[in-house]
Amino acid sequence: MSDGLLALLPPLVGWLIGRGDIGRGDIGHGDIGRGEVLRETVPGHDPLAPPPKLAQLDELVAAAPPGGPRVLLEREGDVRQVDASIELAAYRVVQEALTNAARHAGRVDVRVLLAYEPARLTVRVTNPVPGRTGTIGDGAGVGLIGMRERVELLGGSVRVSDHAGTFEVCATLPLRSTS
Repeated sequence: MSDGLLALLPPLVGWLIGRGDIGRGDIGHGDIGRGEVLRETVPGHDPLAPPPKLAQLDELVAAAPPGGPRVLLEREGDVRQVDASIELAAYRVVQEALTNAARHAGRVDVRVLLAYEPARLTVRVTNPVPGRTGTIGDGAGVGLIGMRERVELLGGSVRVSDHAGTFEVCATLPLRSTS
């Protein structure tokens, strides 16, 4: 394989993962080259629908079920259009973190912060975990692993922490020009 073609592989894989077409675990298993199905079809999922955008987070928050977390969504900095793969990764971080809060913390106040800086987007989701002391986990759940892989393949990082009964997911993603 030529060096030029090899140089295209990391951005292509990042793009496919950002779209949700493949997960990092699919790489190297030969499934992609044979064109086999990479995931099961989710009922009600339209594979031709465009990927969600950060502007749709308000809808995601509004769709929280009754009795679930109460979510405060905040945006800081120069809110702007970002690269589609970064936008999808950030959306999925929020989606997974809200799912985890609903599953593990119940009816609590969750704060979602999108902080736009010149060269990066920080996504921070925090929530209390009532009645829990000590470590909630090591960030090794399947959803957290997928979140971390998606973000790291785009050049970002994810930190998951539990301190004094507050659980936090913080993802930092690099911003590139969309022009």
